[in-house]
Amino acid sequence: MRTSAAPWQQAAATKCNTTTGDITECARSIYESVQLIGTPGQVYSYNSNHLQIAASVAVAVTGLGIHEYARKYLFEPYGMRSSFYSGKCPDFGGSLMTTGADYEKFLHGLLSYKVLSRAIIDESEKDATPFMSDYYTLYGDYGFGHFLMCFDSVDGFTDKCKAARCHMDPGAFGFIPIIDRKNDYYVQVVAAEIGKTGFYPLSGIPEYLAVAIKPHVDAIMAPPAERPDPSEHLHYSPQFMSLGVADVNYCLNCVKHPEKCD
Repeated sequence: MRTSAAPWQQAAATKCNTTTGDITECARSIYESVQLIGTPGQVYSYNSNHLQIAASVAVAVTGLGIHEYARKYLFEPYGMRSSFYSGKCPDFGGSLMTTGADYEKFLHGLLSYKVLSRAIIDESEKDATPFMSDYYTLYGDYGFGHFLMCFDSVDGFTDKCKAARCHMDPGAFGFIPIIDRKNDYYVQVVAAEIGKTGFYPLSGIPEYLAVAIKPHVDAIMAPPAERPDPSEHLHYSPQFMSLGVADVNYCLNCVKHPEKCD
């Protein structure tokens, strides 16, 4: 049975509408209407509410419109000349329109601390959900706007993942950036995740591709004395066993039956 949305949901849908909404009224709607459930620091909910509220605060503090703010504090400092947010009230969890070349500039800026201070970036990369460490999550624990990478781990956020110091942001449409702090590099998968079923087609395949290539990039970036024989990259050698049969079956099933992986 289909039920109608609650009044606060209808109000939020209007005020936060990407095309016709308003960033300040959107944040006000979230602040006044979204019910808080659980104890802060002990629960996790994957949504964009915090980003919408932060955007509203930024607009209030600077006196700039939301697009002027994004241009002054994001696009111009990082040299992202082909990137933009569309609409009057962008969804800051998924409305960025960008390119691989532009996003590489952003990743380089984060890796090198060239735009924001090390203190701010380090704070954003802290584990904000340590209470999730003991059970399964698909991508790992969560920082600010990204995951602390521990992909598909049945053992939770392991000591090995913690020591790896990798930060991952799996995008719904196939855009997967990774920053590796331990080995001091970034890598991104820029994929056109276009299928037959609309909003979220071929879900997960680029994520698996990013995980599969990560050990190869680690090997390439390692000091010469620690690099494996190049021929090992051509085979399912122990160092590069990042995916299993279940992962491959998932990807194949997605391609053959995309409606099952939306």
